[in-house]
Amino acid sequence: MFIYGIDVGKSNYHIALLNDNELVKTFKIGINELETNFKPDAVGIDAPLSFPLRGTLRECERKLIKKGVLLFPSGANFFKEIVKNGIKAAAFFKNLGSDVFEVYPYATRVALNIVPQEKKRSRSGKLKIILQLKKYVRNISEKLTHDEVDAIISALTVLLFYKGLAEFIRGIDGEILIPCTQRSHQVLEL
Repeated sequence: MFIYGIDVGKSNYHIALLNDNELVKTFKIGINELETNFKPDAVGIDAPLSFPLRGTLRECERKLIKKGVLLFPSGANFFKEIVKNGIKAAAFFKNLGSDVFEVYPYATRVALNIVPQEKKRSRSGKLKIILQLKKYVRNISEKLTHDEVDAIISALTVLLFYKGLAEFIRGIDGEILIPCTQRSHQVLEL
């Protein structure tokens, strides 16, 4: 099964391609360069794929916060461009016929205990995350950027779903796919 994980930025998409538990490649494309000759089976997008009906938080985001998972509110002005770019990517891949999921890599790190206390933007934090991620995904380099790491975790979350180890946090205005329990790592580890 081929899965794309996409970390959405303001001007770029960072994409990781997994074939089951193996990283095939990572690459970066511009927001306006979204095209492909390849149709992945599924896509995990690290960005909100809807806006709140009112306020700055969707119901699914409030539920994640209650679980202790902090996040950027999808309705915040500074985040709206990311949401629009995520929605654009979701529409593109749905049109290709891929299954599309909203994911949140930090929530996956919390659920799988992939050093959630570490900051992905620090060199040492990113390295610790990568070393833990190697338990789940083969062929990972320690030279990855934090955006590539988030893309890989996004794809991993979707892989967990297809193995029956992920669930949706749903609200009336969106849903986020996260691993079911901390036991997921025991089943999936290489």
